[in-house]
Amino acid sequence: MTDQHNNEQGKPTSGEAQEREKQHDQPLDSEDHSPASTNTNNSTDNNSGSSIAAQHIKAPQPPEDVEDDDKTVVQNVSDRSQSSRLNHIKLSIGDTLSNRYKLVESLGSGGMSEVYKAKDLHAESAGDKSPFVAVKVLSNEFADHPDAVTIMQREAKKIRELSHPNIVQVFDFIFENDLCYIVMELLEGESLDKLIKRSRPNGLPKSGVMKVVQQMSSALSFAHKKGVLHSDLKPSNIFITNQQDVKIFDFGVARALKQQIDEYAVQSHNDEPEFDVGGFTPAYASPNMLNNQPIDVKDDVYGLACISYEMLTSKHPYDRTPADKALSQELKPKKCRKLSPFAWNGLKKGLALQHNDRVATVDLFYQGLSKQHAKPLLIAASALALSFIAYKVWSTDQARISQLKSDLTALQNEQSKLDTVLATEPNLMATALNNLSTLTEHHKASALNQLRQPIYEHFAEKASVALKDSSGKYPNYPAAFAVINDAKTYLNDSQQLSNYENQLLSNRNQLLNNIELKYNSLLELQDYAVKESGADIYTLQAEMKQIAPQYQPEISTQAQELFLTSLREAMDTNNFVELQQFQQVGDKVFAHNNDFQQLKSESLQYLSAADKLGTYQKELEANPEVAFPYDAATIFYDKTFKDFSEQISSAESVKTLDTIAEDIQPFAQSLPTDFELLSKTQTALGNAYIKLADSLNSRGRYRQGARTLKKGREILDGLTKEQS
Repeated sequence: MTDQHNNEQGKPTSGEAQEREKQHDQPLDSEDHSPASTNTNNSTDNNSGSSIAAQHIKAPQPPEDVEDDDKTVVQNVSDRSQSSRLNHIKLSIGDTLSNRYKLVESLGSGGMSEVYKAKDLHAESAGDKSPFVAVKVLSNEFADHPDAVTIMQREAKKIRELSHPNIVQVFDFIFENDLCYIVMELLEGESLDKLIKRSRPNGLPKSGVMKVVQQMSSALSFAHKKGVLHSDLKPSNIFITNQQDVKIFDFGVARALKQQIDEYAVQSHNDEPEFDVGGFTPAYASPNMLNNQPIDVKDDVYGLACISYEMLTSKHPYDRTPADKALSQELKPKKCRKLSPFAWNGLKKGLALQHNDRVATVDLFYQGLSKQHAKPLLIAASALALSFIAYKVWSTDQARISQLKSDLTALQNEQSKLDTVLATEPNLMATALNNLSTLTEHHKASALNQLRQPIYEHFAEKASVALKDSSGKYPNYPAAFAVINDAKTYLNDSQQLSNYENQLLSNRNQLLNNIELKYNSLLELQDYAVKESGADIYTLQAEMKQIAPQYQPEISTQAQELFLTSLREAMDTNNFVELQQFQQVGDKVFAHNNDFQQLKSESLQYLSAADKLGTYQKELEANPEVAFPYDAATIFYDKTFKDFSEQISSAESVKTLDTIAEDIQPFAQSLPTDFELLSKTQTALGNAYIKLADSLNSRGRYRQGARTLKKGREILDGLTKEQS
């Protein structure tokens, strides 16, 4: 496992240090620059809406009472060997690696690596206006480890396989001239731990926090499906870019999941060797990690939950006490007032210290935290005709001479018209083309053959003018192609016209591809919002339609899957507002997706049911006797009560049943007692208590069994009484 490259103190610029000296009673920030980033705090404070870097209370920063303990504990680093593959090399700013990457600034260092901002000289020579990258170099301190190069190579391979919008991108892994390093994208923004510090004492706004958690959950869920655990989640390993995008980095100590873990775990990569190096950060590590026990997805859930709590409150849920000690001391996190009871219950399930009590996946954790209340002939033909007429004159009798003279006169008139057309100036080609209609077919073909080049130039110029005549910001390709179609009437076999058309098509398609990339990028980030700046999917969609009215953009598989997943989650969690929003987005963007059309049919039933329930609630205020819409309620609450039933059937402790009973209580208070889904669920709950009581009694735990039996009977008796 490789190190966490941002866990040591960074080196502030001279300007930063001078500014800090001016702030009396303010400690120097103990955090370093993020390893693949440049810190641009000024771009965040003026954001509005759901920006997490805005809206926080700008109160004076209190002095730190304790030193920053969020350092990755790198295990077994001292295990040295004479089999090292690297010699010690000291790097300096200005050095160039592999004749390509010129080091321009140190961004931070850790136990196993040093990170630099570097200029990609190849990209610069190719005209790239932003040729900078981040370079993570294996440090001299760890160069002696026998498996160092292999570990770092595996880290690069691992992250390159995790191609996700919210995971930092790795470009290359290089091992040469006694240097081992990774080249990755350079981010601009700041790390999450600095945002959290500035949010004290009230925490970050909930809307911004949920956007961060959603992007983190998406990235971690993707990694888990690929068989990779991060295993060192903490705020300093999370980066917020200037565009408010979340990036998770430092999978250096990430682990493949073990085969012996539970059913929710992803299977391991059995072709990867295990090394005697690991790592974790005590304040965010689960008890299993701290005690060197087998780990699975739930251990990443714990780190994610701690970070979520800290964003909301600016405090660690267990006051930075390691989880194993917090467990032995029976510490409990203080309730977060920003969350509804349902969302708080979801956060608690992620913060559970007991492994078996913790929610099974990051997707389930995000769902729990999100809970609320309830897109040619030649002119020679004329000469031949004249010769033929002359011959006929000499070969026919006197009776036909008059007719032949008439024909000759007509032919001469046609020749005169042809000569007139051929003599037209190039700038009056439109007039010449109009006069073609007065010619016979033979003369018309002759004219088109002789005027081939002027006609092409006429239409090429006309198409060029049409391109520039646009009300939008892009060339008017539809008007230009309309001109080309008109030209084909006169030049349908012209290779020159065909080449011109192909060039226009190439330019148009390249432009469409560029816009489509931006379009998919926003969709993969699930950025469905309308923006005043016009940098949104709807504006891009309109621009593509302007460029090519019949064009249908190809939406990436990832963007479609993310949208469908979110739509299903909104349905599963009874999130009426989000479901309406996703429905609108689907109609505008994903209308050609068959899975969406199927989900739309289901969601329309749900929305109709929700509308009926809403109408019922309004009418109930004026008329307490109004009839309850049972059919609509059955559709609306079906998934909710199915979840309760599944929880009840899998419950193995009184504590779990008590939690379920507490979650059902709000529904019992707001729904009619004879509502079938409710009564069936309560019956199942009562029977579950009784069954568990029997089990407790059989093990001699009579007192607890009696209390459990009493709870079950109270539930069942209450149902009998209400039904009678």
